[in-house]
Amino acid sequence: MDRPKIYVYVTASLDGRISLAPNLTLSNADKINLDKYPRFFNLFGDWKAFEDEIKEIYRPDTFMEGSNMVMFEGQEIESLPKYNENSEYLYQDYLPIEIVKHPKRKFWLAIVDGKGRIRYGYKGNEDNEQSHILHLVSHNVAPEYLVFLQKNRIPYLISGKERVDLKKILSKMYHKLNIKSILTTSAGKLSGALIREDLLDEIIVLINPVIIGGFKTPILFASPELNPPTILPSKLKLISSKVNDDDSILVRYKVISNSHLHS
Repeated sequence: MDRPKIYVYVTASLDGRISLAPNLTLSNADKINLDKYPRFFNLFGDWKAFEDEIKEIYRPDTFMEGSNMVMFEGQEIESLPKYNENSEYLYQDYLPIEIVKHPKRKFWLAIVDGKGRIRYGYKGNEDNEQSHILHLVSHNVAPEYLVFLQKNRIPYLISGKERVDLKKILSKMYHKLNIKSILTTSAGKLSGALIREDLLDEIIVLINPVIIGGFKTPILFASPELNPPTILPSKLKLISSKVNDDDSILVRYKVISNSHLHS
């Protein structure tokens, strides 16, 4: 299948935790205040330096995240005006040519939002004229949500009945938008789905010398349990490793495809 290369890069504790507690997102990460505990305040290391290094290696044209990076499970969503007209035209890819071909746009900010929860109207180019939001949605979303995206001139690709069909949507990204290299920091459910569907190419983890624990705190890969021969462990091959001065370890692994074992 023709699709973009996908690289997940995350910082995690030694026990594979990617957050300090359940239901922490990019927008409410200050819920836990560690100012009083300087030994732990920077336990996830120098993220910007790590990110800059990864961008330089992979030169992405798209950054992709799951909706849980913006909203936590169960969070109330903004209501939208009811749409009672013919909605068939809405359930097609919406790619305004003036956005797709805009000369200043250099990369996409893609968000997997199969339930249509992200309703802020954020376009990405407000902060950086070289970027633009791209929603990845399923046919399960309400027509009101698609009307909202179109009124706000927010492009979207649509695939899958109940949830986003990642294989098909990635193929669309490749063929319709010429997307070749995707970086994602969405460990947890999105990365779990990608690894289970044999869609991840490399995994880059900055392992920090700390144990967080917890039964509900998000982990690196949240995915269905193994079920041989249908669902097998994902084998990896080490690309590189580096021990940093702060005792963290940066590891890069190539994912060895299991597709031949699923046939």
